[in-house]
Amino acid sequence: MHKGPVADLKTMLATMSPVLNDIHVAYVSSREPKAVIARLDDASLVGTFVEAEGTTLLVELQAAEALGLPIMMKAAWITLTVNSALEACGLTAAFAQALADDNISCNVIAAAHHDHIFVPIADADRAMGALRGLQRQHA
Repeated sequence: MHKGPVADLKTMLATMSPVLNDIHVAYVSSREPKAVIARLDDASLVGTFVEAEGTTLLVELQAAEALGLPIMMKAAWITLTVNSALEACGLTAAFAQALADDNISCNVIAAAHHDHIFVPIADADRAMGALRGLQRQHA
């Protein structure tokens, strides 16, 4: 049976089940994103977001380094595997506070099915510990 998105905060926190992805991600900004994307293979582009100052590209770190792209941040990528509802309230605030309490910065993308958290590579293990601790508190 297919379960739909979860909107209840306690349930989201109790079942968020963070997973540390195998690849690291580079944050890159470009005023010519199509030219950058044309140099990447399909698997290397993790995501994009258009801003007035340029397009932010999330690129697999090894590919970004191999192409000599100007990297703004090197990040570990954590996925919360709970299927969180896009209109749900409080999940981002709760995990951001748990990470901030451990002095870990995070950048977040809420995609259609899951939340994705990008933290400095050196902080990945501590971030996973903080997120798992938060989940245990609400289980």
